[in-house]
Amino acid sequence: MKNTQDEFAQFLIDSQVIEFGEFKLKSSRISPYFFNFGKLSSASLLNKTAHFYARFIMENNLSPDIIFGPAYKGIPLGVATALALQRDFDYEVKYSFNRKEMKSYGDGGLLVGEKLSNASVMIVDDVITSGMTIDDTIEIIRSQGGQPLAYLVALDRQEHALDTEKSALQAAMERLGLTIFSITTIQHVIRCLQQNGQEQEKIDAIQIYLNKYGATC
Repeated sequence: MKNTQDEFAQFLIDSQVIEFGEFKLKSSRISPYFFNFGKLSSASLLNKTAHFYARFIMENNLSPDIIFGPAYKGIPLGVATALALQRDFDYEVKYSFNRKEMKSYGDGGLLVGEKLSNASVMIVDDVITSGMTIDDTIEIIRSQGGQPLAYLVALDRQEHALDTEKSALQAAMERLGLTIFSITTIQHVIRCLQQNGQEQEKIDAIQIYLNKYGATC
């Protein structure tokens, strides 16, 4: 029986959320694979993904008051994860997300959903590459009086940040004093590809990339 990490890695492959080819990342690196969150545009795939996030939160005994989804990709994920926690695990939680631009009319402000003041906030996002997005999100939450509980992403690419040989995840954890989790890692994706067979070309391309950009710690 597969564990959660392998099960989720296989789901990402089967649903083609992980694409293989040649992709330019935000870090300007050229990657042989890409985590395409846009593929989660169907209700069934988003529901399944949110269940994995909710399951991870419950299995790790995390107890957030609020699920926060950073704009834009994190917004549907945050709402869906809050729904999955209540639906699948009977855990009641609020949700919140930020706007990219401050709104000066109507309800106004930077946030939509529950106010963050004095709340334990669990952030959910798609992937960590360079870790740059995390800093902005944590700054928003702390500026609104929230207390970041942890940051949860689907996939740790396990590559080093731009200015260190440490992984982007590890570097961000040390920089922000924050626990960052990933449901699965690129090594689990590689293992699933190996078990699937006839995927050696993809595996080789990822290994070459990791030899160049992979984190050493």
